[in-house]
Amino acid sequence: MQALAPQPRNEKAAARVARSSRHREGRVCPARPAGRSRCNEQGSRGAAPADGRATDPAGADRLAAAAAPLRLPAGPTTFAETIPSVISTQPLVKGYLIAARGLDLAGAIDLDDEAPITASQAAFAIGSAMRAAIAARLPDGPGLPECIGVSVYFTAEGLAVAVTTAAFQMITPNWFNRRNLSHRLKQQIYSVAVDALKSVQPLGASHDLVEHISMMNFGGETDDEAARQYLEDSGHDPDELPLLPSDYKKAMPSWGRVLKKPDVSALPDHLRRAARSLMRATRRFDARNPDWASYEHDELCSFDAAYEEMASEPPIWFFPCVPDLTNALDEIMNYAMQMGINNICSFARLNSPEDVKQWLDAFSEASKLLVQAQKFMDLCDNEYGAKAG
Repeated sequence: MQALAPQPRNEKAAARVARSSRHREGRVCPARPAGRSRCNEQGSRGAAPADGRATDPAGADRLAAAAAPLRLPAGPTTFAETIPSVISTQPLVKGYLIAARGLDLAGAIDLDDEAPITASQAAFAIGSAMRAAIAARLPDGPGLPECIGVSVYFTAEGLAVAVTTAAFQMITPNWFNRRNLSHRLKQQIYSVAVDALKSVQPLGASHDLVEHISMMNFGGETDDEAARQYLEDSGHDPDELPLLPSDYKKAMPSWGRVLKKPDVSALPDHLRRAARSLMRATRRFDARNPDWASYEHDELCSFDAAYEEMASEPPIWFFPCVPDLTNALDEIMNYAMQMGINNICSFARLNSPEDVKQWLDAFSEASKLLVQAQKFMDLCDNEYGAKAG
């Protein structure tokens, strides 16, 4: 199996790629300049059904072209549905073929070149084009966007992509500490930002923290009596019990509860417009990409075994910073970092050229939403964070 990192657009993006590549197996292809790549697949701009029947009048010609042999040092081969797992000295497996046809549909690669090409040259050209297509869609901006990376897996069974973020991040805007900023305004800002970020990244908010504390300290119990019984059964002295679930809930400021439908009408005009725009973008993204953050863990591990034993805690946390809660997070994340933190934002298996194009579109939308969310939080920090009180 081979994993491929995208071509970065700049030094920051290069660092992102380096961070996201630590769990990938196999060789990482060398970087190539972004742009349109050409490889010799005598194929079509539309995909044929699995049974090989054409879907339009030109389909027969396309299928005939798809079976045209390539001229390889080790003998001729084809881009037909069934191909050897290894041709020439480098694998050109099914994943490469799906990627090539998908990139063709997305207009990121040209498959019309009839020049002879070897399997290794074709694989390199396809990989370079996939890298360039991803690099062109990476979120561009400081903060959370610059932590995004993508791993691409080419296998004999197909193609898969994993969007990753940094291993551990804590979002602590300056306005968190504004004592004279109303709880209502804080809650509206917090709710809008959490909703947007959770759509794109694995984010732990205030309610998630309480759940993880219960799992870590009380065996999943959220009721004080059940938690007390769990602690006593675990050998704790009944007279010297640590904080109980209700203590953590009381420590959470009231504005730390996420609202399902925040009312941003009380925000200043520029923040109100930005909040409403972000809320619309979040709803639009969720409607178009309902499965962005849904994936089977076992399937991810079949492509990258490094994720098998990793902790389930999210890598990004965003909640009111009060001592009891941050101390609890320290304990949770110390354990998680020993296990390894699952930094997956999204994982998808791409089984067809159409899947490749749809994923590229979804990744582009996710990048834009993340940049927009970061800009909204920066606006709020500029408005409220620098003021005293």
